[in-house]
Amino acid sequence: MEDDNTTNEDFQWLDEELDLTANEVLKNHINSLVQDSHRDPESGAHYKKQIYQIKCFIDDIYAILPKYKEEEQWEKERVFDKLKGDKNGK
Repeated sequence: MEDDNTTNEDFQWLDEELDLTANEVLKNHINSLVQDSHRDPESGAHYKKQIYQIKCFIDDIYAILPKYKEEEQWEKERVFDKLKGDKNGK
C-alpha cells in the first residue's frame, strides 16, 4: 500500500481507548471514519481511502493465515446474520 502521509496525530485514537479490546478500538475507529466521510463530503474520499487501506491490510494478513475447520461455520453465521438483518451483518 502506498503511504498517505499520515501523522502521529492520525493515530491519537489508539491511546484514547485503552480499556477496550483491539476489535472494539478498530470498530470505533472505522465507524468514526464513516461518520467523518458523511459529515465532510469534500474530504469523504480521504476517509474512505483509510477504510480501504484497513480492508486491504486485513485481506493481506488473512490470506497468509492457516485455514481452520471452524471457518465454514463463521461464513454460515455471517450469511445468516446478513439474511436476518443483524446489526453486525447489516
